[in-house]
Amino acid sequence: MGVLRGHQADYNGVPGHTLILGEKTCWSSYSAMLVRLIQQKRAIRCAEDDININREYQLTLNDWMLIPKVNRLLKPFADATLDAEHEYTCISDTIPFIKKIFYELNAINEFGINNTIKKEMIVQLKRYFRGLNPRVHFVDGETSEVHALATLLDPRYKKNGFMDKAKAEEAKGKLVSVASNIFKRSLAEGSFKLTPIPLQKVAGMQF
Repeated sequence: MGVLRGHQADYNGVPGHTLILGEKTCWSSYSAMLVRLIQQKRAIRCAEDDININREYQLTLNDWMLIPKVNRLLKPFADATLDAEHEYTCISDTIPFIKKIFYELNAINEFGINNTIKKEMIVQLKRYFRGLNPRVHFVDGETSEVHALATLLDPRYKKNGFMDKAKAEEAKGKLVSVASNIFKRSLAEGSFKLTPIPLQKVAGMQF
C-alpha cells in the first residue's frame, strides 16, 4: 500500500484513497471495488511495476478492459441497493426496484464474455425474484400477496409497478376480494356505517 501511496502523490487529481475488496456479505462492495480500481488506475499501473510487487497479482490489459464493462453491469444492482437503504423505502418499492434492475440490465448492449455475464445475472434475478428458485424463502414478488398489494396500493406505482401485467390484474383481483371480505365482515359486526353524501352540485365538479 505504501508503493501505491507514493504513486498517488505523483499524479495530481488522483485521490489518496485505499483500495476496496469485495465481500460476499456486503451489498454493492464489488461495484465499489471496481469503481475504486477505475479511479486509481494510473497509480495502480505504476505501482505494479515496482520490483517488490508480486507479478502474480498484477492486473492484465484484458482485466483493465473488462473492469469498466463489468462495473456497468453491476451498477443497476448498486443503485437499487442504495435506494433500498433509504430511510423511507417501504415494501411497496420491492417489485418496482426489481423491475428497474431488469430494465436497466436489458438496456445494456454487451458482447462476448460480458454478454455471458449479463445473461447469467438475468438468470439469477429470475431465480431469486421471479419464483424460479426451488428454495422456499425465494418467491416471485409479483405473486407474493403482501408485496403485490402494497405495490398496487402505492399511488406512485399501482399496476405500472409490475413487470407482468397479468400478475398486476391478478393482484387487483386479490385486492378487490380482500376489500370485499373486510366490508362484509364489518357489516356483519355492525362496525361499518355509511355516511350519505349530499347530492348537491359543487362548483367545478363534473357528474
